[in-house]
Amino acid sequence: MGHEIVGVVHTIGSKVHDIKIGDRVIVSVIVFEDGLEGVDPVTGTFGVGTLPGLQQFNGGQASFVRVPFASENLLLLPAGKQHELDYVLLADIFPTAHWALDCSGFVFGDVVVVFGAGETLRLGSRAPG
Repeated sequence: MGHEIVGVVHTIGSKVHDIKIGDRVIVSVIVFEDGLEGVDPVTGTFGVGTLPGLQQFNGGQASFVRVPFASENLLLLPAGKQHELDYVLLADIFPTAHWALDCSGFVFGDVVVVFGAGETLRLGSRAPG
């Protein structure tokens, strides 16, 4: 269970050179392997159940989580805790949308329409209640 992971790096492996102990990071729900030639294949997910062809890694509701291919799957957060709760969106919602666009063949410049079951608010308007 749990795949919106925001945490602090406790230990790093020998192949990780861009992250250091004590860094505050986000762990992507989708685990990418460090691919060759600019292609990063999806190899698994954190805590979302079984998906055919993908490895299921234990979720983020634990004291410690091992993150495969950490250089590919960790996003370094800026110093301070001003927007601490906002960063959790980067752990699941944004990577999921990015993955969906990638699977669709989307390229920058394409026009997309997003349908959802939620309420739509215009910029500058206030939420009801």
